[in-house]
Amino acid sequence: MKISKGFTLIELLVVISIIALLISIIVPALQKSKQKASSIWCLSNLRAVTTSVRVYSMSHDTYLPNSGRAWPHMGFLDVPEMLLSGQYIAGDSLHCPTDKRGEAPGIVSDWWRTNMGRPVDESDHMSNLSLPTENSGDVDYSYYWPVKMYYNANADYKKDFSLLTSWKLEDIKHPSALVAFYHFWCPINPEDYDYLPHKRDGLHSGFLDGHAEFVPIGNIIPRDFNRDGKPDETQYDDPLKRDNMDWTTNGILGRDAGGGYN
Repeated sequence: MKISKGFTLIELLVVISIIALLISIIVPALQKSKQKASSIWCLSNLRAVTTSVRVYSMSHDTYLPNSGRAWPHMGFLDVPEMLLSGQYIAGDSLHCPTDKRGEAPGIVSDWWRTNMGRPVDESDHMSNLSLPTENSGDVDYSYYWPVKMYYNANADYKKDFSLLTSWKLEDIKHPSALVAFYHFWCPINPEDYDYLPHKRDGLHSGFLDGHAEFVPIGNIIPRDFNRDGKPDETQYDDPLKRDNMDWTTNGILGRDAGGGYN
C-alpha cells in the first residue's frame, strides 16, 4: 500500500489561496497602522516645535522669534533655525516621516527649488546662526511658521511685504485656535491638489497653547487675502484654498480654526 507524501495540487492551491486571502487582509491593516503611526509622530513633532517657541519666548521677554527678515526666509528657514541654534529643539523634530517629495529632502526644499529656481544654499541662511554642518545648505524641514506670526495685519502687503512686528506671547488673542506651525502644503502643480500631508483632507497643525491636532480644511476659517477684516469670498467655497495660513483675518490677533473671525 502506497502512502501519499506531500500535498496534492488541489491542496497546494487551497493553501496558496488562503495565504493570499490573509495577505489581502493583513497588508491594508498594516498600511493603516503605519499611516496612523506617522500621523502621531508628526503631531508629536508639532507639539515639540510649538513648545520650543514658548520656551524661546519666555527666554526673550515673551517676544516670539523674529529674525528681521521678510518672507520667505522668516517662516521657512529663520525661525526653525533660531530654535535649532539656541538648542530649543532637535533637528529631527522639524521633519515629518511622511515628507518625501520629488528630489528634495522635504516640502520646504521642494517649494524653494520650484519657486526660487534653485535649492536652498548657504547664502539663504542667516550668517549669525550657529547651525550643524548639514544645515548649511538644503534642508529637510516639513513645517512652516506663517507670515501672520510677525506681519502687521493692518499693513498693505501690496505696498510693503517686509513690515515686521515683534509680537509677544500675550498678544495672541486665540492661542488654541491660531495655527503657529503646520505641516506645509502648497499646490505647485495641478496634480498636487490630490496630495495633502498624510493623504487626508486637512492639515496637521501646532498651536501656541501647546497642543497639536489635525484640522480638517473645511474647519479652517477662509483667508483674508486683502487684509480688510473680511473673508476672501472668491475662495470661500473652495476648501483647498483655505490652506494658506499667511492670510489669517486680523493676523496674529485672529484665528484659523473654529468659528468666528475675532
